[in-house]
Amino acid sequence: MLIIIYGLPATGKTTIAKELSKRIGAEHLDTDIIRKELIETPKYSYEEKLLVYKSILLLTKYLLKYTNVVVSGTFYKEKIREEFIRVAKDMNKKFYLIECTASEEEIKRRMKKNREYTDADFEVYLKIKGEFEDTKYERLKINTEKSLNCCMEEILNYICMQ
Repeated sequence: MLIIIYGLPATGKTTIAKELSKRIGAEHLDTDIIRKELIETPKYSYEEKLLVYKSILLLTKYLLKYTNVVVSGTFYKEKIREEFIRVAKDMNKKFYLIECTASEEEIKRRMKKNREYTDADFEVYLKIKGEFEDTKYERLKINTEKSLNCCMEEILNYICMQ
């Protein structure tokens, strides 16, 4: 099974993905963590994003042979999400899309905190928001301003009902 947790910066994707991975015993791959490993001072350019997503796609292909995978990142373009969905389909694996959301006030508040793996600021948020594409696929949209346990319950119920 492949679960794609996506959304704008500071919407809680990494927090949700880490907890979900623990609860279902899946491997977690995160764009922010991979970016930090590959690029010392990221500028969030198109080329950097391409490198990060291609790297995670290769890791996902490998890991899906052996275990469930949760990937988290903005996945701001439908084309990027579709590449991961195609991998899951080609491997006869179920896939789920979970879109994380939060109010801009909450995003600004979260961005003031020191976040371990990302340097994305509100300017990056606005840039990605302007480029963000909706999906044609079924997805669960969750507001991460709710408690983590509440979000997990929604996600686990969604996965079980599919």
